[in-house]
Amino acid sequence: MYPNRPSIMMECPQMQVENSRHYLQRWLAEQNIKIPIQCAVVLANQKTSVHEAPTEMQWLYAKHLPLFFHSQPPKDPILTPKQLDTLIQRLTEQQTLYNPSPLKNYYHIEEHMLRTGCLCNLCNAPLQKVSERKWRCVHCDRFEKSAIRQATQDYFLIFETELSNKQCREYLGVNQDAACYVLKNLPLLKVGFILLRQTTIT
Repeated sequence: MYPNRPSIMMECPQMQVENSRHYLQRWLAEQNIKIPIQCAVVLANQKTSVHEAPTEMQWLYAKHLPLFFHSQPPKDPILTPKQLDTLIQRLTEQQTLYNPSPLKNYYHIEEHMLRTGCLCNLCNAPLQKVSERKWRCVHCDRFEKSAIRQATQDYFLIFETELSNKQCREYLGVNQDAACYVLKNLPLLKVGFILLRQTTIT
């Protein structure tokens, strides 16, 4: 929870863990590996607030994990070092990269449903340009210094891996000179004459 920000309700973490447990158990059975599975919900963000948490599963913050592991009672090894290496190798080999981009296709988003341009990180209202590096929210009067970078990052996540001057103008709502300035001053790789492909925007 953050001051002056509305709370965001998340899907039940316990249900996510139970689903993961089910698929892991099925995978282990396919590999003919029999080991017990101990589950816990780990919350990465210290500001996360849990209301009416189910008591059937342990809930931890990420920073408490070292203490949790050290507090476990000693037990006899279930797998030999060789079996453990084999398990690690099989898990590594079957990992797949999660890449839902572009989100427009993954979530079947219609473009007219999206609010484009530079938006406030606090209230999601449109930002008004004050200078080349400074934007002001028309709703909460908050100032943003990285509005262009954030908006461009959003574009790559939602739409494409390439951004032309025309697309930049239409998405950000700026003129041609401003679009040229944006494309020139962001860490983008130029491809062809006018297209720019995303590298890393930080």
